[in-house]
Amino acid sequence: MTTETSIPRSLDARTLLRRIDARIRLVRRAISHDHRDEPYWQAFGCSAAEAQGERAILRMVANLLHVERAHARGRIHGRFASLEDQRAWLATMEHRRCARAARYCRLPDDATLAKLRIGELLDLEVVRP
Repeated sequence: MTTETSIPRSLDARTLLRRIDARIRLVRRAISHDHRDEPYWQAFGCSAAEAQGERAILRMVANLLHVERAHARGRIHGRFASLEDQRAWLATMEHRRCARAARYCRLPDDATLAKLRIGELLDLEVVRP
């Protein structure tokens, strides 16, 4: 008899971004399917409209993580005119929480960018030792 143990490990932005990007690809492929095909959407576990909403939220989280990673390297990402503008925007985002986004990313409801930065955001997925 074997028992499966869960070893929580600290997440980093790159690992989380990979997870989110994979889910975005999956949802994007699903959205391209006929929205009126009820059996398909029942098997997928949500409606086409819900999948579109999930994709939109995941894209916002992915953008935040791209900005965070670029900023950590001293680079500007996207629409920012300077590193200072980027830093100010990240400061406004670091303590925001969104339970829906956390659920889509398979994270605790209280997940924040600040917790990710200091290594307090734990990956709760099962890891086999």
